[in-house]
Amino acid sequence: MLSAIFSVVAVAYGNHPNQVGDVYLPAQVTDRTPVVLSIHGGGWSAMSRRDVRGIAEFLAENGCAVYNIDYRLATPATPWPACGDDCLAAAKFVLSGGLKAQGLAPKRIWTIGASAGGHLAAMTAVHYDAGNAEDADPVERFSSRPDAFASCYGATGEAQYADPWWRKQLWGIAGETVVS
Repeated sequence: MLSAIFSVVAVAYGNHPNQVGDVYLPAQVTDRTPVVLSIHGGGWSAMSRRDVRGIAEFLAENGCAVYNIDYRLATPATPWPACGDDCLAAAKFVLSGGLKAQGLAPKRIWTIGASAGGHLAAMTAVHYDAGNAEDADPVERFSSRPDAFASCYGATGEAQYADPWWRKQLWGIAGETVVS
């Protein structure tokens, strides 16, 4: 086990105050160091990257570099898909070389998250985005698609989204319970 880790706090991937992440580096970084985008849970409307710091530290202690992000929480002002868009933006940021100052320029990344973070990790993985090679923004030239993901009890079933609690968390609307 590699034990030494180094972290860099609040590396921004966007302009919103919640579009930041902490970078955790293993003791040794090479051009083959795996890079993981870690996405916190919290029902899309609570928690922060600090709540899953232990996961980022564990992964870094075991040889992975980790970009542990915050995202815009789901509120009436920033409903879905803001949090999902932020995860895509963070992935593009990493893949476009946004962490070069930390010695990372990966061609591939993984996503991981639990609960709402698991949902966002999965959504980032299945969102088809090849990037636009002709875009004026160099970050937009890159795909946001990770090579692998781990969704730890993330919301993925249709029945979950029919439930009023899920609908309220994601879209700010309740409605009647469709599935019991």
